[in-house]
Amino acid sequence: MKRQISAIKDLVTVTNQQLEANKIDTDVRHEDIPVKYHRFEAFFFAPNIGVLICLVSAGSPTAQENHGLFLDIYHNNKEENEIKKLVEIHTAKLPEFVDEQGALKLSNYKPKQLLQIAEFVKSAIPIESKEFYSFFKGPLPVKDRS
Repeated sequence: MKRQISAIKDLVTVTNQQLEANKIDTDVRHEDIPVKYHRFEAFFFAPNIGVLICLVSAGSPTAQENHGLFLDIYHNNKEENEIKKLVEIHTAKLPEFVDEQGALKLSNYKPKQLLQIAEFVKSAIPIESKEFYSFFKGPLPVKDRS
């Protein structure tokens, strides 16, 4: 369990750094919503493995609150006209909030897999949201709120 928690903390750290460095405030136009409740997103492409990565934080990625951190990885198989979600991780936003209960929720991922996902996120190239959504044909798996 300690290895699982450690791997999740590493993944959360990398994901949070990438999100903070490339974040888009999708609620910036909604002046009635306090900033701490805004949704922040960042989009990436990992050309070495041909996947798209979407990172989302409920509230600022660096706020000392235990809001959710969401990481989704998609593969667009254009030959079969199919979008497949390869990874769907919902976890604590900050490493200090990762605990045994959170680790159990991600028990379908082995520590080695979590560390590989962290490497994919770390090496991925930031892209604009329009570029992210342009990879998809038909209905989008993630709603564009802009």
